[in-house]
Amino acid sequence: LTFARILNHEMIHIAQSCKGGSINSNPELIGIKQKLTEEKYTLLSSKVYKNFSKYQISLEKEAYSYQDNLSIGKYLINKFC
Repeated sequence: LTFARILNHEMIHIAQSCKGGSINSNPELIGIKQKLTEEKYTLLSSKVYKNFSKYQISLEKEAYSYQDNLSIGKYLINKFC
């Protein structure tokens, strides 16, 4: 289940890139409502993300918000890619 969530998170990032034009494009926010748990906020405040720009953090927030919905990654890739 943990691996599926991580894979789904990365699929959301792929969809963000596709929204930017192609799989190799700079990612764009999809525009889905962010809904982060306290645990996800804690992850985003870790040193892993300390040098990320505000925009990069926004991209991560989108992916973290929906990574537990295991059907959304495939849906977003089909929609944007």
